[in-house]
Amino acid sequence: MNEKDILSMSEKSNNSKPFGVMALILGLASIALALIKCYGIFSFIPGILGVINGLIGLKHAKKENNPLGFFKVSIAIAIIGIGMGVSWAFYFVNIMNDGNDAKIKSDKGYQNSQVHVKSEPAKPIVNKPATDNKLDKQLKNYETLINKYISNSKKAKLGDVSALTECTSISVEASAISEELIKNASAFTNKQVKKFEELQKKYNAAVQTSEK
Repeated sequence: MNEKDILSMSEKSNNSKPFGVMALILGLASIALALIKCYGIFSFIPGILGVINGLIGLKHAKKENNPLGFFKVSIAIAIIGIGMGVSWAFYFVNIMNDGNDAKIKSDKGYQNSQVHVKSEPAKPIVNKPATDNKLDKQLKNYETLINKYISNSKKAKLGDVSALTECTSISVEASAISEELIKNASAFTNKQVKKFEELQKKYNAAVQTSEK
């Protein structure tokens, strides 16, 4: 084997490294951006680019028989950045919805004040509690997501990148349902309170296990 062959092999073995480094940089940038209020919603952009670079690097590394750990870590960091960006998106959507609801109530109150009718005692405005059936359905959906998270986290530990991505998506969806359930906690029955506490413990244990 001559010197040219050795140099050629060296260059081929390093084809994957730049993609892994770029994926790591973009993933860290995504997380850093997510920590900045008002700009965190844009963190999914470098996160997505990081995942793409990581997957390309992972593909090259497999062909070159290089270690895959660095690329998997870079992809995972980028996915975390995407998840944080999605969380910011949910946060801003909720704020906008709350603002619109308040404006609608204010407009209705003003219109009612302009109509001269027989005065009646004012009725306090209370939020309609969710029905038991709706809460049971939400708890069932929450339990299904937790079971999916546990299943995918086991696959992710075995090196399944798609399962790792699925875990992030499930985590965001589960957090949204959990927040909705907490808002309606006052309407819980004793049985529903016990069920929700059990699911929270199960989910927290699964997250801790997946992070080890």
